[in-house]
Amino acid sequence: MPGYKSNAKKIIGKLSKKFNRLSKTETDKIARTAAFTLQANIANRVFQDGIATNGTGIGSYSTKDILIGAKSFITKEGANKIFGSKPKRKKQKWVTKNGKHLVVLPGGYAKLRQLQGRQSSKVDLHLSGKLLNEWKIAGRKNQYILGFESDYGGTISKAMEQKYKKRIWNSSAKERKEIVSIFEGGIKLVFR
Repeated sequence: MPGYKSNAKKIIGKLSKKFNRLSKTETDKIARTAAFTLQANIANRVFQDGIATNGTGIGSYSTKDILIGAKSFITKEGANKIFGSKPKRKKQKWVTKNGKHLVVLPGGYAKLRQLQGRQSSKVDLHLSGKLLNEWKIAGRKNQYILGFESDYGGTISKAMEQKYKKRIWNSSAKERKEIVSIFEGGIKLVFR
C-alpha cells in the first residue's frame, strides 16, 4: 500500500507563527478601523440616504394634520414662519389640548420639516442632529461596540424601528462585506 506524506504540520506551523505576529496593536487597529467604518456607513445610510438595513427606504413622513407649538421647531426661524407675528398667529387654526394652545398644521410632519428647511421626501431621521450625535462607538483593545450614547438615542431608535416596521440600525449585507474586507486586508498585510 502506497504511503502518503503531508507537509500539513509544517504549513500549519508557519501559519501559526504568522498569526502570532499580529500584535495586539495591529489587531486593535484593524478592529478600530472596522468599527469606525461601520459607524460612518450606517450613519450615511440612515441619516443621509434614508435606507433601512434591508436596502429599502425607511418610510415616508406623514402628511396628516398635526398639532404643533413653538417648541415643535428646532430653530426660531422655523417657528417664526407660523408664530412670528400677530397676523401670522391670527391666520392659524388654534386648538387647546391639555391646557396647551396649539396650532393645526396641515401637511403634517412632512410640512413641519419643510418649514425648518429639511427635506421631506424620505425618512432620514435627521431633524435636529441629536440622534446622529448620539450614534457612537465605545470600547478599547479590540472590543468596540456601536450604539447610542444615552437612553434618548436608544428609545428613539427602537421607536423608529417599531413605527416603520423595519430594522434600521443593524449592519446591511454590503456593510458586513466591507468589514470582512477590512479584516482580510489587515491580515494580508501581515502575511506579505
